[in-house]
Amino acid sequence: MTADGVVQVFAPVGADGLGHKGAGYLLGDGLVMTARHVVAGASGRCEVRALNDTTWAPARVSCLGEADGDGALLSVDGPVGDVDRVRLGRLVGDERGGCEATGFPWAQLDRRDDVPVRKSEHVVGVIDRLSGQAHGVPPGLLTIHVQGAVPEPRKDGGSPWEGMSGAGLVCGELLVGVVIVDPAHFGQDRLLAVPLTRLIAAPEFADALSQARGQPVVLEAVEGQGCWSTPTTRRHRAGHGSPARSCLVPAMGSCRFARAQSLSSCATGRAAVRTLTWLWSPVPVGWARRALRASCARRLPLTAG
Repeated sequence: MTADGVVQVFAPVGADGLGHKGAGYLLGDGLVMTARHVVAGASGRCEVRALNDTTWAPARVSCLGEADGDGALLSVDGPVGDVDRVRLGRLVGDERGGCEATGFPWAQLDRRDDVPVRKSEHVVGVIDRLSGQAHGVPPGLLTIHVQGAVPEPRKDGGSPWEGMSGAGLVCGELLVGVVIVDPAHFGQDRLLAVPLTRLIAAPEFADALSQARGQPVVLEAVEGQGCWSTPTTRRHRAGHGSPARSCLVPAMGSCRFARAQSLSSCATGRAAVRTLTWLWSPVPVGWARRALRASCARRLPLTAG
């Protein structure tokens, strides 16, 4: 992820003047995505500051997502950061995948000239799509297993991650979600994030994001980044788990050989899969026909990723 997209967020909430402190991610064109609970109830304009900047810029809340989505958009009045328009993404499969996020948690609270200063914390972890799901409940938040050093518990019972909320969750070159909480009943090495798929499920949020960016919201498949040499499948051995649920076929133009290998394995039965997912991208008609033949040969449902 690029450091230029990381911003610190302050919202004037409460009468004590302390306000709410969190993080955000600059999407380009003065638009910042953050967590709803960081800026909800602000009595005035919020402020944002780029990671490597000393100047705060005023920002107004342009959209508050639904309460169970916990996302928000800020429109910055003035220069902040310098990033190209950020690409948005979503997870298609259920395999574990690497991720990263940068915020300003309480654990990084320091004092400089007797003034409290929050330093940044860059978190690297793994998203586990199979954790936190329940029967009959649509997939919700993303579980992040934090790798490396984690903060110690606070003596006052608060969360050492407080201030990390709103940090952009990035997989490769795609922004896929917003960090919102560290869950109860676990240690400090676990965080939760709300995926963009859940945020844009709310029409108001999707419309606000689309209008601010001047184009329809498109979520690219995270699994479609780069060139894959084999289908994404799990090894299936008797008594050791079950076959993978899907074969993810890259549709990017640079992945011609990988695409052919993926479809060939699925069509001949060498890949133990239950569904065939074509990672969305403009593709030649010939490749679409090939995917359809692979689907028919194995009687697999063919879905667009």
